[in-house]
Amino acid sequence: MNRPLLYCDSRLHTNLPVSPVIMDGILYAPAKAVADIFGWTIKDNPSSLNICLNNVEADEIEIYSNQSFYIFNKEKVHWMDQFTLFKPFLMDDHLMIPTEFFLKQLGAINVEFDKNNQRLHFWSLKNNLPQMASKFIINSTYPCYQGSVFRNGKIIDECSPKSLLLKVKWTHEVLDRYTTSPVVFGDLIYIADRTGTMSCLDILSGKVRWKKMFTDRLFSTPFVTEDFLYFGSWDEHFYCLDRFSGNLIWKTNLHGMIQSSPLLFNGQIFIGTLQDKFFCLDLKSGKVQWFFEAEDEIASSPCTDGKSLFFGCRDYHVYALYIETGHLKWKTATKGCTFATPCILEGKLYQGSQDDHLYCICPEEGAIVWKSKTQGGIYGTASLFYDRVIIGSQDGNLYAFHKDTGKELWTYQDIHAIYANPLISGKRIYIGTTGGKFYVINAGSGKLIHAYDLKDGINTSAAIASETVMIASGNVLYAFGNP
Repeated sequence: MNRPLLYCDSRLHTNLPVSPVIMDGILYAPAKAVADIFGWTIKDNPSSLNICLNNVEADEIEIYSNQSFYIFNKEKVHWMDQFTLFKPFLMDDHLMIPTEFFLKQLGAINVEFDKNNQRLHFWSLKNNLPQMASKFIINSTYPCYQGSVFRNGKIIDECSPKSLLLKVKWTHEVLDRYTTSPVVFGDLIYIADRTGTMSCLDILSGKVRWKKMFTDRLFSTPFVTEDFLYFGSWDEHFYCLDRFSGNLIWKTNLHGMIQSSPLLFNGQIFIGTLQDKFFCLDLKSGKVQWFFEAEDEIASSPCTDGKSLFFGCRDYHVYALYIETGHLKWKTATKGCTFATPCILEGKLYQGSQDDHLYCICPEEGAIVWKSKTQGGIYGTASLFYDRVIIGSQDGNLYAFHKDTGKELWTYQDIHAIYANPLISGKRIYIGTTGGKFYVINAGSGKLIHAYDLKDGINTSAAIASETVMIASGNVLYAFGNP
């Protein structure tokens, strides 16, 4: 990384004007040099604080110094991963950008940053540029409820099993039914059951690495990071554990039962309670930074677009708070309880309600863009697949609506209620019903690929990592994979 050179296909492509730098584990490189690999040119550069790029297809990207977003074809896109926002900055009058994220926007595939050797490898499908022989290994991570801070349930296709027909790799049985969805980091799975026990399992074998019992029930699906596990309990405490041992790091009394799943973002934790309050906690200490008081219980888990926090409430409203202060930005009324967790994608917020409707809401103003009718209440969270929003309902139907208009595109019907969220990877939907059916469905057409009869009702959602699908049915956790 100390040599300011850029190689393509083992040949020197260009001398970089400044050396790339690594900050907080993120590689930054000069924006113009990275864009040049793909044939993008500077359209306008009025100052070093921002640049505007064009390609031969007339696409346009505007990048700004010290801003957490860029503009791609007039659409705002955030520089972010599952946990943190990043900002380009100036170095010797050159605009330095988070390189891995930018490469993916430009069409690179198999982007891999080797931190040990301080080298970034990727493949380009344009201009016959670099054909790297090194294998890209997908990070085995499904860290939180619905997979990311956006809660949109879309997981990269490489994580999904390759085979359409799945095989049970292992099962793990506990004394009482599972009450959270599984989350994954590396080779470890974390999941809780009705006895108040949090378990850590090996993803390859299902064997217990550790388990820890708490004084009350756990319904809060954890958020797992590289070192720690975060979740709430009905005992009114929020916990941080060492994820490798289960040892307690800290706990905070929030004076209200916690059913919501936490959101971690920019060094802070966001969580709601059944005693009407929404909290911001410090990630390292658990100290309360601020709280907001809603009008009723908050069972919904928050999502974020990087600027605001969004969650549903028993008082029939969807709330938006400013992420830095916790002050109310807006609240929008539905005609039923909004127990469901909202999700966000491409500048739209999607929220299910017990009034038998899925709502599309403008996240800036709270205005309802459209609402679409189902035949039953919605407990689950929507997931996004290209132009469609997919959601289950208590009426037993799985619906696909057009994300821009709300038009119904297809339905798949079961006779049992659907409380779980649809998980999407490899163009397939993985979802369970309260009747114990586990379905694999084509996300484009809504056609059934395969159905599996499991032991008991499925009330929580699946998780995917390392080509393994994990789903709980009653008191049994199943791991499905390639035959």
